[in-house]
Amino acid sequence: MKKKIMDSIPRDIPEIFKSYKLATDFQKEKFPENQWQEFDEKLISIKVKENRKFKLLSDKKLACKCSTKTILRTDTCK
Repeated sequence: MKKKIMDSIPRDIPEIFKSYKLATDFQKEKFPENQWQEFDEKLISIKVKENRKFKLLSDKKLACKCSTKTILRTDTCK
């Protein structure tokens, strides 16, 4: 199984929202007292443009998406 972490790209945005929809539907069913707010497409687009949205591919299929506020510099990691 080959895994790869990559930056998300604009054409990933519909898939990102599809996953958010699945997750929020699950949350509504299992945890109705704890609801996420709707995600703003503009915010997600900005994160993608700024390379703050990542995806994990497993055998060339999307396995996970994540975002970060800060990116660690590899030259400062020990």
